[in-house]
Amino acid sequence: MSRFAILDIGTNTFHLLIVEKQPDGSPKILFKTEQFVKLGEESITHIGDAAFERGIALLKTYRTQLDKYKVEKVIAFGTAAIRRADNSAQFINEAKKQTGIEIKKISGDEEAQFIYYGARWAVELDEHPALIMDIGGGSTEFIIANKEKIFWEHSYPLGASVLRQAYNRHNAMTNTEIKALNDYLETTLQPLIEQLKKHPVKKLVGTSGSFDTLAEMTSHIFYTPAILKGKITFQISKSQFEKVYDTVISLTLEERLQLKGLKKMRAEMIVVAFIVIKFIIEKIGVNEINQSEYALKEGILWSILHT
Repeated sequence: MSRFAILDIGTNTFHLLIVEKQPDGSPKILFKTEQFVKLGEESITHIGDAAFERGIALLKTYRTQLDKYKVEKVIAFGTAAIRRADNSAQFINEAKKQTGIEIKKISGDEEAQFIYYGARWAVELDEHPALIMDIGGGSTEFIIANKEKIFWEHSYPLGASVLRQAYNRHNAMTNTEIKALNDYLETTLQPLIEQLKKHPVKKLVGTSGSFDTLAEMTSHIFYTPAILKGKITFQISKSQFEKVYDTVISLTLEERLQLKGLKKMRAEMIVVAFIVIKFIIEKIGVNEINQSEYALKEGILWSILHT
């Protein structure tokens, strides 16, 4: 298998990565894209009719790209929405029927494992434990690990889509809603907090869309967008994060849509995502965030190349 594709069916976003394995074993990226679908638009436990249709329509578009690049094998996997929706089997069957793409459900633990591989590929870890954090639409994965092994991992139903539906009921999030979300995090994340006492971390690594957005907004405010070009990891200081956080936390959706570095598809859910990030930073006391361009799909790629 020299030419293959990795397809990540997320709760909000569908990612497609088409790769050709070179004679020396290294990967050559032929095509890469992400499209916002919002499978969890109505609920994480049921794919609504409109979202169902959007998802199948996008898979048909992706099928065209797969055929164009003469892909030999497609590794397609579904995360939180596919794991939890009561009609996910119907979606999987319809995807196979209309596009020939076979989607595999992966567990939260499997997702965390692959995220670790991806983050470790991008960010230099050492012998000290680091906290790797991936905020998805339907779940958030936490992995405590160093360069050699995972000490602890868990997937929580704390995705940005889920939290927005539960806590961000006003156009601009209120102080009462922010406090309610923080109280929920304090209770729900107690197992993580206990593990962090056992494995004190010196580094926070953030992967996927919310951290990508944080990097883009940081580049606009403090540097220039060009600083991110070609980078697979980017360092954001605690003070820079706090500036970005303060910029967005009290804005309406319409106001957030005007911010540089904030993609329209991320604007709805970025406030709750930043609240989660702030909560974690304060709990572990780090002064820097290491944003990783590599996440779940790159972790899948790493595992393919090394098996």
